[in-house]
Amino acid sequence: MSHVGSWREIEITKDLTIPKLWLQAAQKYGEKKVAMREKEFGIWVPITWKQYYENVKHIALGMVSLGLDREDKVAMIGDNRPEALWAEMAAMCVGGVGVWLFQDSLIDEVKYIIDHSDAKLMVGEGQEEVDKCLMIKDSCPKLKKMIWDDPKGMREYDDPILVSIKELMKIGEEVDKKEPGLFIDMIKKGKGDDICLLFYTSGTTALPKGALLTHYNMLTMGQNLMRVDPYFETDDFVSYLPFAWIGEQMMSISCGIQAGFTLNFPEEPETAQENIREIGPHVMFAPPRVYEQMVRNVQVKYLDATWSKRKAYELAM
Repeated sequence: MSHVGSWREIEITKDLTIPKLWLQAAQKYGEKKVAMREKEFGIWVPITWKQYYENVKHIALGMVSLGLDREDKVAMIGDNRPEALWAEMAAMCVGGVGVWLFQDSLIDEVKYIIDHSDAKLMVGEGQEEVDKCLMIKDSCPKLKKMIWDDPKGMREYDDPILVSIKELMKIGEEVDKKEPGLFIDMIKKGKGDDICLLFYTSGTTALPKGALLTHYNMLTMGQNLMRVDPYFETDDFVSYLPFAWIGEQMMSISCGIQAGFTLNFPEEPETAQENIREIGPHVMFAPPRVYEQMVRNVQVKYLDATWSKRKAYELAM
């Protein structure tokens, strides 16, 4: 497929951060371009860059009202959803550090990482993540609040540590009215050598170890990839691999903001392959096992096909 224009390499200076670059993109695209789409109830729902900006701003200011400060940790767990990315970007805008956990992390793993990272806030998708938080909160004294976004099954929950993302955004809106320049001021304070993400090793041979990455690390990682395989603002990318994996962070955050391509979030992890076919992404990035599974799926369907379809496949190959 042909692309409009060409990829332009940005200069990654010592003062450049992910939120500063994200802010430039939000100001450039505004309502003119879709930043991301999420499939809900069978429909792809577009979210513009202006909506992306407003949501991140209100979450960030809401986090500040909960006591988040520069260098504080925000733990996150759940499926790939726009709200998860908004929360991560919000934490970075404040000057905080995102700490991602895999969706299927066991309670002991969650407890260890929350406690070891000194996370002040936790962001989770819904009831499953909330239950894990409530089970570990007494063992993690530095954890102050748990933010959730999916209301399914949450009606009876009233623990004071819990706050919905909608409530948080309302709080952020009020803060923005009182201090309209605060959000931009926080972004301006960031430096390229500030820590932005904390990744933990799998812990298969010993306790998990944390690896700190700066804004400069993340931006140059994406830039080096695009020097080999450039991406464009007209491209589509499907975000379905765990945000706790650095490869997904490189694509969705670093490359996504530098290139300005559109992120697409599947309806459920189980529908990811079907949703990928619907979007027809220009860009895919995954570990070898994912491509191996795709090949196996094709091979199984080939063996189950009729003689005429198998012959058509062989001719096409």
